[in-house]
Amino acid sequence: MHICSTKINVVFMILVVFMVCLLLSCGDGGGSDGERTITFSALLPISGATGAFTTSGESSSTAIELAVSDVNDYLTENGAGFKITVMEKDTQADPSIAFEKAEESAAEGVKVIIGPLTSAEAEELLPWANENQVLMISPSSTAPSLAIEDDNLFRLCTDDVNQAAATVQKFVIDGIKTVVPVWRNDIYGSELIEQVRSAFHEEEEGEPTRTVTTGVSYAPDTTDFTSVAAALNSALSDALTENEAHETAVYLISFDEAGDIIKKVKDDPVLSSVNWYASDSTALNHEFTTDDDVADFALATHLTAPLYHVDSDESAVVSSAIEEVIGREPDSFTLIAYDAVWVAAMAYLSAGTYADTETLKAQILVTAEEHQGITGWTILNNAGDREYGSYSFWQIQESEGQIQWVKVYWYHG
Repeated sequence: MHICSTKINVVFMILVVFMVCLLLSCGDGGGSDGERTITFSALLPISGATGAFTTSGESSSTAIELAVSDVNDYLTENGAGFKITVMEKDTQADPSIAFEKAEESAAEGVKVIIGPLTSAEAEELLPWANENQVLMISPSSTAPSLAIEDDNLFRLCTDDVNQAAATVQKFVIDGIKTVVPVWRNDIYGSELIEQVRSAFHEEEEGEPTRTVTTGVSYAPDTTDFTSVAAALNSALSDALTENEAHETAVYLISFDEAGDIIKKVKDDPVLSSVNWYASDSTALNHEFTTDDDVADFALATHLTAPLYHVDSDESAVVSSAIEEVIGREPDSFTLIAYDAVWVAAMAYLSAGTYADTETLKAQILVTAEEHQGITGWTILNNAGDREYGSYSFWQIQESEGQIQWVKVYWYHG
């Protein structure tokens, strides 16, 4: 299937004509059909234990494969003289495994990595990437502490300062005054909850009018959430002694383990008595509409989660193509993975080199500024992260006789 889903700037069309001879003279790899092959790698959590973010790994893999096909069609149509390929490597969302796979990629001559998906992996790889002149383009790493100028990590999503602002606005609109959080204690979860805590807290005459309680954290490798559920019950019970249930909420920050947490709390009358909110890593999670226990609880508690806002005809076409493969609607980070391949390929086309990382690095910034992808304008800020972004809020509702994720609110950042 060919999907022409990106608006390529006119400058790229002009560059193709002038770059062919230069590109053919560079020894970046050979191909059996006479075209050279430029190889990127993708670090994706394809398998792993509980919470390994494998749903995003699977959907991103499909998006990347589709992008490679579309990019190569474009390059062929314009006589570029080369094609691209992306080697996928399974990180299991484990930072140490991601490090091993990144080193493997570099040993195989790769200079550009699509990914990693999680901030914990990006944090582990960043010093190595800087030292070894490897460039990373992540579609979904959002930890604010990784917003670093002139490093080798580019992030085609906004960082969690923006998600926190969107989430706090939704709390305020919904009349929530007390938030009881439960979060994954890694760089993603711990930084996001602190951003939300700071942005939500409000006092009048020294007395808090809005607050995020101490809450409950859990280790990323947790598989039995019995003690987490008990601690969360205690934390919420304490909050409800001083607050009305309709002004109190549970806020969940997790990866794929979200469903396992819900299954542990689904029969708890205290934890079922307030509305629940979740972070962007839970929005559109397929388990929340297909597992009866998870879906029923999420429906009863009006579970709501934000997601980077994407809404265009082009994104709808690509989203439908991905859904045909994976059997569910892909999230916006998956669509950003599609754009990441285009940015990498067009940056190489303009730079004309794979060996000169500094030139390629500078061209990624230029390309992102000029590129209009399926997720919109990909311009980056001084830290190499996406400059602009809005959020859609999705809620579990019953619609047309089925439990579905329904878009209920739009935050313009």
